[in-house]
Amino acid sequence: MDDDTRRARTAGSSTAEVAVLLPSIALLLSVLLWVGMVGVAQISVQQAAREAARELARGEASESFMTTVKRVAGDQASGHQSGDGNLTRVIVAKPVSMGGIEWLTIQVSAEASVLNEAQ
Repeated sequence: MDDDTRRARTAGSSTAEVAVLLPSIALLLSVLLWVGMVGVAQISVQQAAREAARELARGEASESFMTTVKRVAGDQASGHQSGDGNLTRVIVAKPVSMGGIEWLTIQVSAEASVLNEAQ
């Protein structure tokens, strides 16, 4: 078999291999991006819960609690506060979606509890 015949047989094989692998690579990169977005959202939600709980434990007004949550975790974040005298508890949650695809939306949440400071 000469070189021209061999080249003619394998001329399109590299293109076909790339065409088969490219969607898989794009899907893998999309999944990695989404996992990174979830990780960043989890960190911001945890930080928002900590900051809001600290503010409430220091005796700040309850109205400023949601301002802190929205400032740190973003406008889509929601929060809930509770307390039992010595302890302040804050729960913050936020939805994370991949490009607006609704079935790829998950809810990340975090909780922080802080002892109230003596007044």
